[in-house]
Amino acid sequence: MRTARRWLQASSALLLPLRCLGCSKSVSTAEHHDGVSLCSLCRMSIDPLPGPRCQRCDLPLGSGLERPTRCPHCAEWPEQLVAACSATALAGAAQRLVRALKYGGWAQLADFMAEQMATLPALTQATATASPAGVGLVPVPTLVSRRRRRGYNQAELIARGLSRRLGHRLCDGLERTGARASQVSLQAEERAANVEGSFR
Repeated sequence: MRTARRWLQASSALLLPLRCLGCSKSVSTAEHHDGVSLCSLCRMSIDPLPGPRCQRCDLPLGSGLERPTRCPHCAEWPEQLVAACSATALAGAAQRLVRALKYGGWAQLADFMAEQMATLPALTQATATASPAGVGLVPVPTLVSRRRRRGYNQAELIARGLSRRLGHRLCDGLERTGARASQVSLQAEERAANVEGSFR
């Protein structure tokens, strides 16, 4: 099966020139890894966020000498939400990859993203301090209609990739309770209001 897939990829590379998913420029077969075509410049642009960063929400705090005692981005979060972490900023090539995964049918990007996320200190620390049975990865469910249209739930695919790498179990712990408008064009406050009551 794997040999057939490699043969198919090699054949399609001869017929159709490979294009970088980040910038659409031509890429060599050496820049095509595990079904993901990404030129070296776009690959290098997917960098960790700059420091110093908030210990709770992981957003950069700027270059000021004094660190704020209360981060304005996560000050209003519920206390149950202890921390969040990000592999990179959602901009440039990274943003185009997210769009390709969600709207372009590039399901294989989920494993590439899981690979980037698996090295985050917050996740590796959680892995080191807890037994695999004590940590569960819970993907956010999508609407049945969107899953049918895409053919997959991108959050579930990323969680599967993380599960393999970190050794944590995948948990089906959330249920989608209703259809809401797309989050794409909404601001932060509008996004929060849009999803309120959508999961249980």
